[in-house]
Amino acid sequence: MEKGERVRKLRKEKGMTMEQFGAVLGIKKNSISNIESNKRNLTDALLKSICREFSVREEWLRDGTGAMYETGSSGTLDRINTILSGGNAFAARFFDAFSSLDEDEWDLLEKLIEKIASDVKDKVPENDEEHHSEYTPEQLHAELDRQIALEKNRTEKSKVS
Repeated sequence: MEKGERVRKLRKEKGMTMEQFGAVLGIKKNSISNIESNKRNLTDALLKSICREFSVREEWLRDGTGAMYETGSSGTLDRINTILSGGNAFAARFFDAFSSLDEDEWDLLEKLIEKIASDVKDKVPENDEEHHSEYTPEQLHAELDRQIALEKNRTEKSKVS
């Protein structure tokens, strides 16, 4: 298997189009096409960029030896990159919001999720499929916003006291 074929294998494994894959690397779709079909050589800079962005071992991409991925790589960053490069505006806002949380906000979010999970568990009987679709996504989103506001108010009041 040549370098271009390994690039294609990686891109397809990530479930990305040539356009999405190229966007992560800052190059155009036609460049990815030419690399994958071995019409254009993979430069050292681009090879290193692919390895960095997708946690791929350089030896595998360069000459096909060893495992594709770095040992111990959880793949979490790869999955996030794949989601963000997919053009989903909500996903981008979601990850942007989470990336800006401080420790107190993470604690607040954890408490909020635990409370919502507890409330949902109390309200929905187990194995009752009829009630699992009782709420629309909009209603769930509104409830989450309400719970966040309540928890922020509680936290602010406890800091003042």
